[in-house]
Amino acid sequence: MSTFHPNWVSKPGDTIVDILKNRKLSVSAFARTIRYKEHEVEEIISGKKEINQEVATLLESYLGAS
Repeated sequence: MSTFHPNWVSKPGDTIVDILKNRKLSVSAFARTIRYKEHEVEEIISGKKEINQEVATLLESYLGAS
């Protein structure tokens, strides 16, 4: 049995941006949906704001990504 060893990395912010694009949802609209300020969502996307358990759970519930 082989073990999965990916040779790529995707930053969480890139995944969030891809999901928002696929849903044709702007950062500002998404921020309003999750009741965050736009700059807070931009900080999450850029990696400046830590994705702690609370943020991860929120993102998972709205975006469906684990």
